[in-house]
Amino acid sequence: MDEPRSNRRNFFHLLARCAGVGLCTAACQRAPAAPPPGGWTERDRIPIGGKGAGIIRKAQELGREYHAKYGGCSQTSLAAIQDSVPFVPKDDLVFLAATPLSGGATRSRNASCGAFTGGGLAIGLMCGRTRPNFAGKAPLASKLILELADRFVETWGGVLCNDIRPKVDGKCPEVVSKAAGWTAEILLRQFTDYKA
Repeated sequence: MDEPRSNRRNFFHLLARCAGVGLCTAACQRAPAAPPPGGWTERDRIPIGGKGAGIIRKAQELGREYHAKYGGCSQTSLAAIQDSVPFVPKDDLVFLAATPLSGGATRSRNASCGAFTGGGLAIGLMCGRTRPNFAGKAPLASKLILELADRFVETWGGVLCNDIRPKVDGKCPEVVSKAAGWTAEILLRQFTDYKA
């Protein structure tokens, strides 16, 4: 059995035991057997015991709160997802890299909304391409980011910052809240037993 697959299985067993008794200790959060970033597949599932709606609600609340307090759509949506979805890695380097990706990342804001980009970074952390698999493809990551894009299109007509801001009267905390909640829901549907 290869090392990442064995580590992933150990992580799932540890998480299931903690969830089964309704608590998670500090040992769970630093468990060395956690799957590597980007290593999750269509077959990976984590039982969350009916906590999905609460996780999504927390992502929405944290997205709104973080943006109102700190600004920066990309970092605040990513942080809200990392701090609400228990299996999304809290990778400080990805958080750091998200810094310039807010406000459409251009003076004209004619690029992707930072909240959309932050959601994409969280998706990539879960099932993106790793360096050892650099030549491979990441169809699951592509599928999930398209689900997030569809939510943006249904709600605001697109994913460009410049197109979204006027439709929300510049109220980015609400965009971050929705993006964090949608991303959390997409990840829960893919990797857990959550059903809306």
